[in-house]
Amino acid sequence: MDRRNRAGSTKRALKPIVYAGGALVLVVGGAALTFHQLDGSATSASQQTSTTSAATTSPSTTAAPTTTLGSAKSSSTFGAVPSGFYPSSATFVSATDAFALGGVPCSSSSTGWCAELAASTDTGATWTAAPLSGIPLDPRFTISKSSPATNGVSMVRFLNQSVGYAFGPALYLTTDGGASWTQLSVPGISGLGTSEEVSSLEIGGGTATAVVLPTGTTGQSYLITAQVSSSPQSFSVETPPATLSGFGGYFRNSLGEIVYGLRTSPGAYFRAAGSSSWTALTSPCVAKGIGGTLGSLYLNGSSEGIVAGCTLGVAAGSSQKEIDLSTNGGNSWQTLSAPPFPGDMSAVAAGSSSDISVAAVSGASFVYSSTNGGKSWSTFNFGTSALASGGYPVFDLGYTTATQAFCILGSPGDATGSQSQSQMYLTGNGGATWNPVTF
Repeated sequence: MDRRNRAGSTKRALKPIVYAGGALVLVVGGAALTFHQLDGSATSASQQTSTTSAATTSPSTTAAPTTTLGSAKSSSTFGAVPSGFYPSSATFVSATDAFALGGVPCSSSSTGWCAELAASTDTGATWTAAPLSGIPLDPRFTISKSSPATNGVSMVRFLNQSVGYAFGPALYLTTDGGASWTQLSVPGISGLGTSEEVSSLEIGGGTATAVVLPTGTTGQSYLITAQVSSSPQSFSVETPPATLSGFGGYFRNSLGEIVYGLRTSPGAYFRAAGSSSWTALTSPCVAKGIGGTLGSLYLNGSSEGIVAGCTLGVAAGSSQKEIDLSTNGGNSWQTLSAPPFPGDMSAVAAGSSSDISVAAVSGASFVYSSTNGGKSWSTFNFGTSALASGGYPVFDLGYTTATQAFCILGSPGDATGSQSQSQMYLTGNGGATWNPVTF
């Protein structure tokens, strides 16, 4: 999505970000790139959103050596969701078990947001919550945003019900389902959470991989990885594709890995699971080199593939959109019928080769969904939401199963007065209908 309509007006430099249980969204030169993962092991739902994880999130089948979410929630740490909680990012570790990172206005500040983690074991029907004590919420793309919250967080990813990370710009780890958090550092990287930020993080195949970027306009970028099942706290610097300069986003699940470049062509590289080499990812629309590029990686049972989207032309808040599908690792592609014209694309997610959703924003916000491989598209415009009518971006769009998905509209700090700051939505029928989540 071209976030210049709303997010682009913020004073903070737009950078790649990852959300939702696995959704990766990044902005490159005004164009948004989004990849989501769906790890069949999680659902065999995983995600998401991860595909985006979304609900997605992409959980690994490797067990982590810690307590369970259930035991953490039974303690005094988790209780009722506080009044004024608004979601920022979400992650699913199964079709039913979810975490949502959000914020509440800090009692000690008239402007700051304090991070809070909500947890659900019934697909978002009910939630409990616990504070991330002393950790600020970074409001991401709010209009008034001028700089990242020092050592704050804006996104969340969990491996399972116990082990997870909160990040962006800083990096924190929990091994007890969110009851307690430890800030992490990475050897060779200084200023993590201040002069450098974790802009995206994904978990797949027992490995957590994150992108670290300078908070300013210059500086070194890194890929960092940790073996989540054995040493979730120990990240080390990895080497990205040799020809990829200034990479800005990353996505992985058991299908493979994708890394995005900010200043390179073709701008995306794919490495299949078990392979040691990266290959350029070039769909028909990417090859045309026009407009922003987005994408989604899905894995659902034995079905796996890559979905890519491009903006081929824009006009007064609308855009010509192209969606391409590959089921063989990008070796060949099928161009699907185009989603509706209104809005600029902000995210693409897929639960299968049949179930695909596209987020778009302009003067209003939309999600276009297909349950038949792009032969036809339904439109959801978030009803009477003040955020949607104001054209706020859709974050963390992703699938948790082939037909279950979630998204977050807006970001804490976006709205003023009595308006909702952000809202999470869920669908269980491939996007035919979406319902707001009540925390």
